[in-house]
Amino acid sequence: MLQIWMECFITELDLSSFNTNNVTHMGEMFSNCENLNELDLSSFNFNNVIDMNRIFYYSIKLVLINKINLIKIKNENAFIEVKF
Repeated sequence: MLQIWMECFITELDLSSFNTNNVTHMGEMFSNCENLNELDLSSFNFNNVIDMNRIFYYSIKLVLINKINLIKIKNENAFIEVKF
């Protein structure tokens, strides 16, 4: 799912039907989604994810409405890094 919505121009996204059980890489998944306001990732399974590098990079309006457990993530570099 690497860069799947990178540089998107949407303001909302319904991810409730996404099956992420076998996903290992989510790097830059929502990177540069400057207009994305809110995300609910409660349906996501992060058990096999090893890379979330810059997953929300420069998504400046984004508010996550649930917590993400990063215990097993090996690469969460710049998880919510903002570029200027």
